[in-house]
Amino acid sequence: VNQELGITIICNLHFLSLVRQYATRVIALKSGEIVYEGHPDQINEAWFEKIYGTGAKEVHVN
Repeated sequence: VNQELGITIICNLHFLSLVRQYATRVIALKSGEIVYEGHPDQINEAWFEKIYGTGAKEVHVN
């Protein structure tokens, strides 16, 4: 929709698999602070743990 209509869409997602599938830019918040800003493909395991905490596991959703 955003590409067809040229509008910005803000969406709150907690599943990285969906973020990688649909997002072109990510702003990740933790305790109200920006902890990551960039392309979803650049979120690796270290960034994932920084965002969600040590021991967090990525869940894949289709």
